Amino acid sequence: MPKLAGSCRIYLFKAEPEAIAKGWPRVVNDDGVGYGKKVIKLAPGDESATITASCLLESDATVALIVVSAGIGARAAPIELGGYFVDDVQLTAIRQPTLPVRFVK
Repeated sequence: MPKLAGSCRIYLFKAEPEAIAKGWPRVVNDDGVGYGKKVIKLAPGDESATITASCLLESDATVALIVVSAGIGARAAPIELGGYFVDDVQLTAIRQPTLPVRFVK
């Protein structure tokens, strides 16, 4: 039995949503200004799993695209996922103060 994994990816763009949809997936390299990813193993059964991804929010980002997926690999044939579903998706943006940087020799 192949190993099932779940992933959460956050893409940050400096672009209009329509341009992202039209240029997908090339737009990731062209207009992407940030990226974060987390992958977890999914076990068979009824147990729920929590996945959390994070990335640094660039000041010029205008759109955040969140992708939640499950599969057995990028080049694998499609599989039946059964009763898997995603709920309670949350996005939290935190502004942290700019700290002074000092280089020490």
